[in-house]
Amino acid sequence: MENALANGIPNRGDDYHLRQRQASGIVSNWLVQKIEDNGLSLSQACSDLQINPKLLQTQLSVLPFETYNHLFQWTADQLNNPHLGIDIGQSMEMRDLGALGYLLSNVPDLFAFCQVTAKYLSTFQRNAMFTFESLGEAYLLRYGVTLQGRANMSQDAEFTLSIMTNFFRRQLGEDWVPDAVYFSHPSPCECDIKTRVFGDNIHYDYAYNGFVVSEPVLRTPISNADAKLLEVILAQADQALEDVISEEGVVKYVRLLIAASLSKEGFNSDDAAAELHMTRRTLHRHLQRYGTSFQILRDEVLKEASQQALAETYASVTDIAMQLGFSEVSAFVRCFKRLTGKTPTQYRQLMMV
Repeated sequence: MENALANGIPNRGDDYHLRQRQASGIVSNWLVQKIEDNGLSLSQACSDLQINPKLLQTQLSVLPFETYNHLFQWTADQLNNPHLGIDIGQSMEMRDLGALGYLLSNVPDLFAFCQVTAKYLSTFQRNAMFTFESLGEAYLLRYGVTLQGRANMSQDAEFTLSIMTNFFRRQLGEDWVPDAVYFSHPSPCECDIKTRVFGDNIHYDYAYNGFVVSEPVLRTPISNADAKLLEVILAQADQALEDVISEEGVVKYVRLLIAASLSKEGFNSDDAAAELHMTRRTLHRHLQRYGTSFQILRDEVLKEASQQALAETYASVTDIAMQLGFSEVSAFVRCFKRLTGKTPTQYRQLMMV
């Protein structure tokens, strides 16, 4: 355990950890290293993308999400590799992700892996969210971000699902693939690597990024997990989580939880309060202080998500309704009209003018 701590796991007073928690963005050392390893010019990247060079010269290289995604896509374009995210995800170890990676590598099984990711991802990777929900005999694991910038986020989505499936495969065997995989971006050109990594049940233009695994798979133990090391890192992660909630505010965090749970019918204020480790009454008091409520925030998120889906995808109203957690299309139509004054079809027609 001492060697592991010496090789990158920060202690509570470590400046590395403090700056990582306070950074608003994603630690991108590995992406910067990929650029340099392939002989690309960081100066050219900064010039093309108008990035402050100092952001790429620090030990952490913490980048705002939109900047990170622009840089990721720039690198893929320069290398003429549309599947760069998948390639990097397959070549990286979970521990290459820093403190979060060490945390995930030392949980006892894949079910705990999902639980810990859901609880702590936004602590170490601001504005990111991971959820997993039961589908009966299987679970849906979903990844997304709350920032709706103009950057193409397909490389990040494919990278995240690639590194996760790669970690699962190391526990389950080289032939394992998810039961199904979903991406929110349009379908790119297909290639052998996608089938090898994700299988042949891949769907695009979805409301989220994620994959489905059977319940027995999640009971698989993680090899070389260290319970003592896990205890040390969890203590730091809990403190970091408290800081995130206090720094970013309960309102923003509740919006994030709602956005990540839109397709989960029945997600309510009790569920949100449980995620924040507080009672529903305490959550209500926090939201009331800022002049809002859980229902108001849910309506706002639902309105934004449905408008975006109608304006930016070709998905049918029925598919959008299902993906947003409505069991009946008519209920979605009534809700959308209440929130916007128009039916989904009328809104889509206006956006096409």
